Amino acid sequence: MGKQEQKQKIVLRSQICIEVVQQHRIQNKFKQKEEGKKTKTKEKR
Repeated sequence: MGKQEQKQKIVLRSQICIEVVQQHRIQNKFKQKEEGKKTKTKEKR
């Protein structure tokens, strides 16, 4: 029982880490897009 519980906890942690990393990547992409829009508007002016 103990060993399997530890394995499940490790799996859960790794899954959460993967989800967090993916969310950060999506947020970074969104930020880059927003910054790109700002720089483009500045160039036009």
